[in-house]
Amino acid sequence: MNNLLTNACDVESHVLVPGRAIMINFEWHAGDHITVLAVYAPTGTRENGLMWADIAAKLTDNAANLPRPDMLLGDFNFVEDPIDRYPAGLNAIDSPASFSDLKRETGLIDGWRNTFPDEVEWTWRNSARSAMSRIDRIYLSRSLNSQSREWKVSITGITKDDHSRLQVDVAHAQAPETGPGRWAMALFLTQDQRFLESVNAKGLQLQDQLVAISRTTRTGDWNAQTLWLKFKTQVTALAKARMRQINCKRD
Repeated sequence: MNNLLTNACDVESHVLVPGRAIMINFEWHAGDHITVLAVYAPTGTRENGLMWADIAAKLTDNAANLPRPDMLLGDFNFVEDPIDRYPAGLNAIDSPASFSDLKRETGLIDGWRNTFPDEVEWTWRNSARSAMSRIDRIYLSRSLNSQSREWKVSITGITKDDHSRLQVDVAHAQAPETGPGRWAMALFLTQDQRFLESVNAKGLQLQDQLVAISRTTRTGDWNAQTLWLKFKTQVTALAKARMRQINCKRD
C-alpha cells in the first residue's frame, strides 16, 4: 500500500490462500471501508480452478465472518473471452467454472472490459509477440465501477516483454472534487545556470524599478505589488520554457 495515496493505518488483512490470495480492509473515506482481494493465480489448469473454489468457500463461510471484496485484482493467468488472447481462442485453463461461481457470489465485474467492451488490449506478451493475453485484470463491484475512470495499461522498460502495469482511478462518491493543483517549478532548475542567469536579469530589472518607484508617485499600474506580480509571471514563463528545452534534449 502506498502511504501517500491510501490510509495504511488499522489495515485488516486475511490470507485466503498462502502465497496466492490476500484480502485487506481499510478505511477509504469518512469512515467508509473498502475491501480489496489481490491474487496471483497458478498456471496449472487444475490448481487454478481449485483456488477460486477455495476462495469462494472461505468468503461464504459464516464462521469466518469475512467481508466481501469490493475489488479483486491481480494476475489471473487465464482469460474469460477469446478476444483477450492472441492468437484468439480459449485454452484449457481459461474461463474456469469456479471463477464464474466466485463472480456470481461476489457480484464483481471486469471493470476494463465493461468500460471498453469491444477493444483489444494485452497485459502480458512474450518477447517475440507470438503470444499475448489480458491475464491481469481488475474486477469491481458495480457501484465502484460506476465511480471508476482513467483506465490505463502501460508498458515500461522493465515490463516490455512480460506484464504491463494496469491501473484505474476509483473515486469515493462523497469525496470532494480535486483539481490538478498548483503548478510548481522543477527542483533541478535551481541548479541550472542558464535559467538562474535569466532570473537574475529579471530580478535586477525589478530592483531598479522598485528604486524608481520610491522616488515617484505610485499609481494603480505603477507600484511594487504590480511589478512583483509581473516579475513572478515572467519567472514562471522562463521556468516553463527552460523545462521544455531540457525535456526535449532528454527525449
